[in-house]
Amino acid sequence: MPGFLAEKLYSAENRWVHTALKAAYATGVPPTVLILPDRKDSTKWTKIDKLLLLAWQTYQDDLCKKCGVPLWLGHSEDPHIDFELKETVCYSCQHIETSKKESPPGGTKYVIPTPVEIEGEETRLPSREEGFKTSQ
Repeated sequence: MPGFLAEKLYSAENRWVHTALKAAYATGVPPTVLILPDRKDSTKWTKIDKLLLLAWQTYQDDLCKKCGVPLWLGHSEDPHIDFELKETVCYSCQHIETSKKESPPGGTKYVIPTPVEIEGEETRLPSREEGFKTSQ
């Protein structure tokens, strides 16, 4: 049964469940408390809660630890499977990597996002929703 549920986690329409399962796993809360709006008792673990966490672990275990592709696809010799390489850039990481300044011993470089000032305009960083619309 966990394998069947894990399979459902790969579906695009079920990606929202990942956040609930990660939060449940991290906090020890039964997953259905976060998934089902009518579930009130956060102390009782149901059979479904246990199966959901087993499915989440199965899903995680089935991913290549290096690239994140499901193992059955990444390791398949099926000639009908191809792989398309995509690339994304975290401009914050890029800024750190291209910095010429050396950190002092024990120091850590970090970045603080700041809005670009435009004369005569109010500037602010985009909201999460606005930012995802323009990200890669």
